Amino acid sequence: MRGKELLEKMEYAAPEYIETAERMTRVRGKAYRWIAAVACIALVALGLAGLRLYTAPSVVQPVRQSAFAADAPAGMRKTFNYNGWRYVFLENGSTYLLEPEQLGEQLGSLDSTANFAAGGTLIRVNGYDPLFRVAVEWEGDYYLGERVGAADGSEMDAAEYISAAGFEQNVEKIEICDHFGREAQDTLTGRRAKQLLALLTEAQPANLTNQEYERIARAQSEGRSYRLRLLLNDTTQTGMYVIPSMSIVMIGDNRYVLPEETAQELEAMFEGLTVQTQLPQR
Repeated sequence: MRGKELLEKMEYAAPEYIETAERMTRVRGKAYRWIAAVACIALVALGLAGLRLYTAPSVVQPVRQSAFAADAPAGMRKTFNYNGWRYVFLENGSTYLLEPEQLGEQLGSLDSTANFAAGGTLIRVNGYDPLFRVAVEWEGDYYLGERVGAADGSEMDAAEYISAAGFEQNVEKIEICDHFGREAQDTLTGRRAKQLLALLTEAQPANLTNQEYERIARAQSEGRSYRLRLLLNDTTQTGMYVIPSMSIVMIGDNRYVLPEETAQELEAMFEGLTVQTQLPQR
């Protein structure tokens, strides 16, 4: 190693290592000077070895959409069942460019309960629990499916769903939007995003009466319903709806209510937002 290279590499050595070497060079005697020089070089080498062992945090590979979904009959969602759960295709059947390193093992194939891509191959998406998302390969294209409920219509456990989705690790930010999701009124990151996710894990299935369904419809028409847009670090997104004034949360196809002790905390997070445009009355 040349002298210039050695000086450049010494920038990576810890200050205490340099100080120790300097003290040693002040010791009289040729032998001690040689020992000091060897020790200094060894300490620099140790520091460089530590740098080689350090690896930067892995960067999540983005998921790129390759084509928009083809038109479907009005109101028809493209769905399939897997392992007792119901999934919907992201963007109602858009295709995605998925690289081999983004995909894991095969999980089976879509049966006749699928109203789209029946016979397609189910594949694990690396970085996601299949209880949140899976990939479907069909006729040479890749699709993404996201769990929205149980195949028999029963409710998902909100805390289990949020855990399976890995939102605490995968969510980059949460946008609080109007009901249509057109305009972001607030953006939550860091502690605030984690606070909201923690509140949502407390949600319990809501056994709603007809009157309560009517109240939900009224709250939506009056602009008191918000769409949470969860932007994930692979550039995809997912969403859910919240009516803070009623402590109602809608995750997938299920409706939940927050317990009384956390309801006020949820409502406080939505205070001061711009009044939304009301939905048209029916």
